[in-house]
Amino acid sequence: MSHPDYDQISHDHAALLILVKHIGSQLKPKVFTKFFERIAKLNEVKITDSAGQVRNILIRYIREHPVENNDWGDFQTHRRLIGLISIGKYDSQVELNEVCRVHESLKVKYNATLYDSRSILFGPAKEAESPIDRSSGSEESEIKEAGIEKYTTPSNFKTRALFYDEVSPCEDLENQITEFINSLFWVLESKRLERSREKLERVSLLYAPFEKKDFVGLDMESRQNKKRCTGRMTKHLGDLCLQAGLITDSLQYYSNAAEVLKGVNDWLWLGAAYEGLSAASALVLYPNMQRNESFQRIGSLPEGSPKKPIAEIQPTAAPVKKNILNLLPPDDISKRYREAIIHYSKYQNAGIVETEASFKAARISVEQNHALQAASFLQNVVYINLALSEQEKIQRFETLAHLYTQIGFNRKAAFCLRLAATRY
Repeated sequence: MSHPDYDQISHDHAALLILVKHIGSQLKPKVFTKFFERIAKLNEVKITDSAGQVRNILIRYIREHPVENNDWGDFQTHRRLIGLISIGKYDSQVELNEVCRVHESLKVKYNATLYDSRSILFGPAKEAESPIDRSSGSEESEIKEAGIEKYTTPSNFKTRALFYDEVSPCEDLENQITEFINSLFWVLESKRLERSREKLERVSLLYAPFEKKDFVGLDMESRQNKKRCTGRMTKHLGDLCLQAGLITDSLQYYSNAAEVLKGVNDWLWLGAAYEGLSAASALVLYPNMQRNESFQRIGSLPEGSPKKPIAEIQPTAAPVKKNILNLLPPDDISKRYREAIIHYSKYQNAGIVETEASFKAARISVEQNHALQAASFLQNVVYINLALSEQEKIQRFETLAHLYTQIGFNRKAAFCLRLAATRY
């Protein structure tokens, strides 16, 4: 994985990853941003499964996604891009054809992991009285203007398109996106059930991209490698359960996987199991944790100081649900994250995973009002040597500065901003 994602939080382990892409040259960036923000508000959907159980499904929308990051989807399933929404505008049949072509090329690019896609298309002003939902390939896949002209999607455009007038309120947009998320969920659920029915002693080995060469020529029928296969698949099932809204099941899988992986010294995947266990526990204990939470800290007072205002040390966690098996208490979440980071650090090619885990652990510490603990995780980021572009270095320093500001380490924040500024 060559492109770090510094904005991740632990809750993203449970989220379905959807790319919202601006396509074509007709749509203004300001309009795209408006619709992206509108879509991004729909980040949590309740879906009733076949057994009548209500699942709480989280969604994360992004604007860019390097295709090589999908290669890490077996290692951590939340890294897979499974949904695509393109937003474009056209004023003629030629422009419509081009927008459709770009969308189809994006589908090909992410074909290995993509479950489904939608294309939101804005036609000429006053073209339609109301939004039209058409799936390409049918006789009705035409946008009819009131007696003036009509536009048709190309025959090779196999995506469900949502046609709107740019100036219309697009009243059914949220319903259409909810329906899209439902379709993603059911594909994910079918894959989870398919995996869960496999006999663990016969599963194939899952691996991170850089591990492929390490297993060439090895006896995969040996007792140790069979345990390795079992442990990794168990951890993988934990990932799928977490994304499918089955937090209790994911905790069980992660805990079982950790025991197996520890027994065969599979440190990389043991770290991933610990991180998954911590993320699932944080989702239960801190369900309302946001991407940009902060708290005020008095200058140089140590944590737990009697002079610290009471409001600053009040716990933000929800009441611990003791009936949930394998749920980590708040203090153990950071301990497991630290162990995961230590295991990641043993692998040079896992530097980005280690960096992202450090940021996620720091954000949980911010949520817990543990400033020094958060600072410790952030300091670890500084020590990780990564081959980054100048822009990625700037983003890393800006993220460090933002988190240092949240915990009241203003001088360190200023220093990081200065380092970022020198690279502009």
